[in-house]
Amino acid sequence: YCECIELGKPLAYEETVEINGETSWWYTTLTPLRNQENQIDRIIGTSLNIKEVKITQNHLKRLQERMTLVLKGSDDGWWDWDLEQEDYYYSPRWWEMLGYIQENLDLNPSLWRELIHPEDREFVDQTLSQTLETDRESYQVEFRLRHQQGYYVPVRSRGYIQRDQNQVPIRISGADSDLTSWKQKEFQLQN
Repeated sequence: YCECIELGKPLAYEETVEINGETSWWYTTLTPLRNQENQIDRIIGTSLNIKEVKITQNHLKRLQERMTLVLKGSDDGWWDWDLEQEDYYYSPRWWEMLGYIQENLDLNPSLWRELIHPEDREFVDQTLSQTLETDRESYQVEFRLRHQQGYYVPVRSRGYIQRDQNQVPIRISGADSDLTSWKQKEFQLQN
């Protein structure tokens, strides 16, 4: 209260309260009210129990930490494509796999397709179209993506399709695995 009176401005803060061994969180706002002489003569305050919000925030933080560790522990490049919003996400490993720095490329709907080897585009387009047009939940396809240095990286792309209640595709998420070392071993075994 003192700070609100001294500053003469509204104040908002969170506090943790322990009652009978149970923790709860409160969000409080204080607003000073002035009389006709412009002096603060009252303070109006509200407190809201935000325990459920804090529990949800902590849960989301743990989930985000887990996902970050999974992504770091995987050698795959993860990606997500929101078909409704035309929003794209490529994990740092995806960019690294192809030698790019994210800021150097425009995240547009055709970026991924532009990086596909010209000989592989039709096959990849057909695979993706067939998956989207049917009720399949996922697909897997191998093709080549152009590295920043000009050569092509063989990848296995796996995607999962999320659909709305009318079975219309709304999101595709998945991972691309770099097959370079696997392809080299396969070549060595054949020769």
